Amino acid sequence: MKRPEVNRWLVEESATWTESDWEQYRLISLAMSVESQKIHLAWLIKSARKRAQYSQRQLAKLTQVQQSEISKIEKCKGNPTLNTLFKLFVVLGIEASFRLPEVVKDLDEDNSEVAA
Repeated sequence: MKRPEVNRWLVEESATWTESDWEQYRLISLAMSVESQKIHLAWLIKSARKRAQYSQRQLAKLTQVQQSEISKIEKCKGNPTLNTLFKLFVVLGIEASFRLPEVVKDLDEDNSEVAA
């Protein structure tokens, strides 16, 4: 398994890590990345809504997304579907692109070696 780069303060510590430790590091890194993206998404939607001068109630009517769901998303409490995000992005004029995190790419490479 390909080992990810670690922060410089972890270099010495990681020298003694087992494969299990590395796997845990990868999973924790992925979870932190997902949480970071969720926070960014909440900020993006809320700031675009405010820039457009919509209340949550107005945005709900325009998007057919419940106001309570918009509130949850803006507070990082929601778990919106891609369909919900698409509706919000269209009305708010947000463009998005998607990419796989490096951790997932590494896992895909490992699986392709097994299949070969």
